[in-house]
Amino acid sequence: MQRAISQQILGVYFLYFAPQRFHYIELAEDSPSSLARRAELKNYDRVIFLNGVNIENDTHAMFYYRFDTARHLPVQMLVCSPATYEHYKTNKKQFHLDLPTIQHLKPVYATSISESHTDIPAVSVDNESFYAVRWDNSDIVSAVSQSAVFKSPEYTYINDVCFIETIEQYRKGQIIAKGVFL
Repeated sequence: MQRAISQQILGVYFLYFAPQRFHYIELAEDSPSSLARRAELKNYDRVIFLNGVNIENDTHAMFYYRFDTARHLPVQMLVCSPATYEHYKTNKKQFHLDLPTIQHLKPVYATSISESHTDIPAVSVDNESFYAVRWDNSDIVSAVSQSAVFKSPEYTYINDVCFIETIEQYRKGQIIAKGVFL
């Protein structure tokens, strides 16, 4: 799952069942088109890996620390159903990323900043900042607002290739310059 901005909510609550030490999820009811639902996550799925790291032995605080420090990165999780989790634990089997039964789903991307739910009431972007963008498969260069680029400004660099919102369409372009209107 790839957020458009780092503050974007995925539409899922991460919970921890301390007596049996497992992490699981609940989907937010008020987010029917959330990244989590589009990624086909289900209520009570057990979270085993987060961004390639096995989190089974993490405390709830450790899990949230991992999650919060990587807000600008895509979220990749290995989850399983409660029944599968119980089967593996009962039979003392190890979870790993190379299991033949793992289904790799297509990545899910946020499609618009304006349709997103965020932790903050509004996305605040310096309206006077812009990027010069060379469009993919073209020699055309355009100036676009910083807010149109689907990447957090603090992690956007010259030569990055990004998705950019232009009149309800999404195009790929390379950042060739950053600027500020005076």
